[in-house]
Amino acid sequence: MNFGFVEPPANADAALAVAALDSQLGIASFSARSSQVTGVGGKVNIAAPGVLVFSSVPVARGRHALFNGTSMATPT
Repeated sequence: MNFGFVEPPANADAALAVAALDSQLGIASFSARSSQVTGVGGKVNIAAPGVLVFSSVPVARGRHALFNGTSMATPT
């Protein structure tokens, strides 16, 4: 598999790179990873649940839903 690495803007000095974890605390299949090769990418600074996260949606869409993404891991 060819996983993506942390890239700009998340690898900027003033930014935090967030990884998404699944229910087994593994890195989610869609989440970027830290690069172990100098110059290829940045490092993940923090990881949090990002798979099937229970969240609110507009009432017209049912009030709640499950979402995946590093954006879902960010507010944790």
